[in-house]
Amino acid sequence: MRKALITLASMLQSRANTRQFIVWLCVINYWMVSPLPTQATGPLIKRIDIIGNARTTPQIIRRELLFSEGEPVDSTTLAETARNLRRLSYIGEVDIRVLEDGVVAVAIEDLYSRALAPVIAGHIDELTLGMTALDYNLLGRGQSLRITAENSAISGFWTDLYFAEPRLGSTRHALTTQVGLGTEGYAYSLALARPFATLADHQAYGLSLATAESLHRLYDRGALQHAYNDALDVGRLWLARSYGYNIKLRPSLHLNLTRRRFAPAADHTYAPTNRNRITLSTGLLIWRPTYRRDRYIHNLGTVEDMQTGSWLSLRWGFAHSALGSDRTFSFYQIQLAPRWEPHRHSYVLVNLFANTRFDGRSF
Repeated sequence: MRKALITLASMLQSRANTRQFIVWLCVINYWMVSPLPTQATGPLIKRIDIIGNARTTPQIIRRELLFSEGEPVDSTTLAETARNLRRLSYIGEVDIRVLEDGVVAVAIEDLYSRALAPVIAGHIDELTLGMTALDYNLLGRGQSLRITAENSAISGFWTDLYFAEPRLGSTRHALTTQVGLGTEGYAYSLALARPFATLADHQAYGLSLATAESLHRLYDRGALQHAYNDALDVGRLWLARSYGYNIKLRPSLHLNLTRRRFAPAADHTYAPTNRNRITLSTGLLIWRPTYRRDRYIHNLGTVEDMQTGSWLSLRWGFAHSALGSDRTFSFYQIQLAPRWEPHRHSYVLVNLFANTRFDGRSF
């Protein structure tokens, strides 16, 4: 390492060696962020037993396991598997133990996953009343289904159906869809994504499409002044990569398209100007993955996997009229989340966020 630093210093003295310096820098950066090879020295896994599940089918549990029969036992992999299982809203405690003769027992706690709740919102003379039914472990297959029906004193009736399949066809792809219909509009959305499933995953991506129409009202001192229809079409495509082991570097690319069309409602004349936005952006996440098994409030609540690793997120993007946008501007975002443990069972979790936009004249 000392010899490498001396070589780099000598390169910096000559501009002719700038290209060699960049190559050396890339090599050292790759060496610093590349995952270190892990060596598993445990016995081979001969059988995996799923126990404790009352409603969730064993296949749903098995597809979340990061290990399989014939592989050596790795304590790090077992711990991450348990943490991933506990992230599921229908799973409580998880206990993974290696028994004799190469048997791994995965004991889980099924949680109640159904709810029926009333919807009451708004002012006393303009109430919205309705009902929501939710099941986030539909038929024990880990799918989510939510149905909402409500009636607003202003906008009328609205019904909404949301469905999510976190593992489409037993793959790592997640599918979500939502359909809403009402007296004054509609809303449809569809999203397909392949998120980071484990810390060792190297890539993630997603595509989402949505369209909606609604009626907007503008009031002045309680009196209705204007009403107009808002038709919205949205598309989003993103791609992210992950590098590193103890420190994660995750660069990403994003493409967002938004199309909005406004029209005055009946008996009204005002409507905003139509808008088209096409934005390209790139981001970088620097994250130290660290977890603690603890309670947010001492001796109260359930034990959770608290993410106590600090992270920094940067993002830059732009929209330009040459690409079809109605405005030209660039935007910048930074988010810093320092987290530390000053005392045992005591945590400091801070989130700092700032963003700005530059339109060519001012920020």
